[in-house]
Amino acid sequence: MEKLDENEITELAKPSISDQFKKFVLDLWMDISNISQAYRQSFLTFNVDPEYRLLLVNKMIELWLQLIPKVVGLEDDSNKKVKEISKKMVLFEKYYRNPVLLISEDAGLEILDFQKTLRECLEILGITTFEEV
Repeated sequence: MEKLDENEITELAKPSISDQFKKFVLDLWMDISNISQAYRQSFLTFNVDPEYRLLLVNKMIELWLQLIPKVVGLEDDSNKKVKEISKKMVLFEKYYRNPVLLISEDAGLEILDFQKTLRECLEILGITTFEEV
């Protein structure tokens, strides 16, 4: 039996590029979730912290930027959920091009809609689905 050298073992243990990307995206989503909770807390106590809003908007736009290539062009997909999420994600390009739109005080509902759509996109792409046991 042929023995593997240490370099070959290391190569076998490395996650695939796809797995690395999924982990990166999932870590970004976890950051968004944590910041969102802090932002919501400040909102509920009528002491909205603009720093949380800036962090949240920046992270959401970055996540959108990572996901949009995965869903763009799927508007004609036969799966209704995929078709809908693709159309929604394309509409959020305006925030990538002009993030200030989400900084105004009256953009709260847009932030919530953007975050919800990102979460739905993660689910549809299989990044946050649970494996069956």
